[in-house]
Amino acid sequence: MKTYKLEIISHLAQYSRKFEVSKNFCDKTWQIFDENGKQIFLFFKSDNNAFISDNGNNASGLWHFDGALNTITLTFGQLNLNLLPVFNDDNCLVFSVDGGQNYLLLFDGSEGKTAPQNMTLVMNYFNRALNNVDPLLKAAAEKAAKEKQENIKARIEEIAEKCDRYPWKRNLIIIGVSSVCLLVSGIFTYIKYPYYDSIGISLMILSVVLSAIVYGFFDTQRWQTAIKNMVMWFRDNDETEIVEYLKVNKKLKSWFLENYDFDPTRIKRLPSAYDD
Repeated sequence: MKTYKLEIISHLAQYSRKFEVSKNFCDKTWQIFDENGKQIFLFFKSDNNAFISDNGNNASGLWHFDGALNTITLTFGQLNLNLLPVFNDDNCLVFSVDGGQNYLLLFDGSEGKTAPQNMTLVMNYFNRALNNVDPLLKAAAEKAAKEKQENIKARIEEIAEKCDRYPWKRNLIIIGVSSVCLLVSGIFTYIKYPYYDSIGISLMILSVVLSAIVYGFFDTQRWQTAIKNMVMWFRDNDETEIVEYLKVNKKLKSWFLENYDFDPTRIKRLPSAYDD
C-alpha cells in the first residue's frame, strides 16, 4: 500500500467531516490511490472482516476501530497498519499511517464511481475540496482553531508565571531582608546614640533608596532568569502538541517570540503538569 506526503492534507484536515465507522467506512468498496496504476481495492465489513484485491489477487484480514484513540488497526497476514482518520468528505478518506505524515488515500470505488488515476487528478480533487469547503464546516473549524490558539496562549502564560515565581520570591526576600536590616540599624542608631542621629536618619533613607535600586536591578534580572527557567522547564517536561502547533501557526509563533524572546522550534518538550 503506497502512501504519500502531501502538504495540502494538513490544510484539508481542519475541514474534515466527522468520521463515523458505520456511516463512512463499513460495507463500501474503497480504492487505494497508486500513481503507478495498480488497481487495489479494500472492503471493510461491519463484522470486522476486511478484504483486499491487488490487481486481482485477493486476501482477507481483520480491522478494528479504537474509539478512544480514534485509530483503525488493519491486519493482513504479517502486515499491520495503524490508521488515523485525517480527512473525510464521504467520497475520499485520508489516513495518517502510524500518526505520521505519510498518508494513505482511499477513494470511493463503488460501481459507477471513478477514483483519480494520477497525482495531478488527486491534487485537483483536493484543491477543489479546499476551495469549496462547506461554510458551516469552515466556520466551525475557524472557531475551533481560535479557541485552541487562545488555550495555548493561556497555557504558555501559566507556564511562564510558574517559572517566574522562584526569581520573584527570591528577589523580594533579598530586597526585604537588606531593607529591614538597614532600617532597623538606622532606627537603633537614632534612638541609642542621639549624637549620631544624622547617621540613623541617613541609614533609614538609604534603606528606602537601596530598596528601589535593588528592586529595579533585580526586576530586570528576574525576567531574564524566568526566561531561562521557562526554557529549562519546557525541555524537562513533555507536551509536544504545543511545540508542533507553535511551529506551524505563524500568528501564535509571532506572539510567542514577541513575549518570550526565544525560538519555539528549539524547544523539544513542554510541561504537562505543575508541581507546587
